Amino acid sequence: MNPDIVISFRKDFHTFVDPRHQSSRICPSLLDGPGNVLAHAFLSSSEVSEVHVDSAEKWHIELTVNPDDTIHLLHTLTHEIGHTLGLHHSPLKNAIMYAFVPSKTFPVRLSEADFLAIQNLYGLRNKSEIAGPVTTTVATTTIATRDTGNSADLCALRRVDAVLVLENRMSLLLTDYLRFLPDNFTRLAGAYRRSSGQLVLFVDDTIYMIEYSSFELVPGWPRKLKDMNLPPNAKINAVINTNAGRTFAIYNDEIVAEIDDCSMIAVRHNSLHAIFPGIPPAVTSAVRYIDGNLYFFVKRQFFKYNEFTRSVTMAGKFDSEIFGIVYPKDGLLEQLRALLKRLAQMRNVFSSENDLEEEREEEEARKFSHSV
Repeated sequence: MNPDIVISFRKDFHTFVDPRHQSSRICPSLLDGPGNVLAHAFLSSSEVSEVHVDSAEKWHIELTVNPDDTIHLLHTLTHEIGHTLGLHHSPLKNAIMYAFVPSKTFPVRLSEADFLAIQNLYGLRNKSEIAGPVTTTVATTTIATRDTGNSADLCALRRVDAVLVLENRMSLLLTDYLRFLPDNFTRLAGAYRRSSGQLVLFVDDTIYMIEYSSFELVPGWPRKLKDMNLPPNAKINAVINTNAGRTFAIYNDEIVAEIDDCSMIAVRHNSLHAIFPGIPPAVTSAVRYIDGNLYFFVKRQFFKYNEFTRSVTMAGKFDSEIFGIVYPKDGLLEQLRALLKRLAQMRNVFSSENDLEEEREEEEARKFSHSV
């Protein structure tokens, strides 16, 4: 057998398992016992990758929520295998590649950042792109304080607040991820990028103009809706700038205001039907995509719109795949779950055999006492 990844329990100073590590059999990273370093991964471009798990830790191997005094093995292995595939630590707390152990480690789920990171290395599913060379490094996982925050599962996403396409990258703007906005805001209604590069965000009754990519407010902002000649109590449904360079804000479900991008003032107001015929009222978000079409979303439905023919060319239930976002299957996770399930079953078998042996010993002891 010539495995690509070898997983083993080690402790203290230790060696590699696979003999293909010709350069050195001694692992350069110490496992320090209970606490701090839980495991590390050795990733190599020419030799087998290895994951070394600290055997001194108190591991929970069941596919259930782990008790507070234990560490979930499946979560740790998923993280370390990410390293063996070439992923580095992520600064996002909801990512499986976050450097510290979160408060909630089960069920194990990959975040959008994890999917995008692995796709950046290996390409989308069914594509034959080859990853660049990976240097040999050792990555470690450490324990941190419990984090009680909950983040959205983007793989199950069926509705977004707004969509931005920035320098060939798409950002699905979820309110949970816009850390630079006030804590008490209730709704991100729309977002677009000006020709000068700044981002404009419509949040409740306030408009923010932000420098990209520093995400710092432009001097003189934020402003209120009334400052842009919009009704102060208007409900903003969506904002979009078209291929023709025009910017529109849809508000109160069926009214469209055209915004002058130089003065940042609404210069005229029309009905939704007059500007975008075929688009139903109560739009929840909109985006101009790189395929040259405008996309409007009404709750969980999408409408693909051609601004030049002024017609809807496609409609259906929203799915991220309409933008080419394909989430890979969790095949590796399933294999890890199956492995841990077998380990748990083996432990139960050993426990049962030990119980039977103890019962036999007790029975023999009783017989001996009776005979005496």
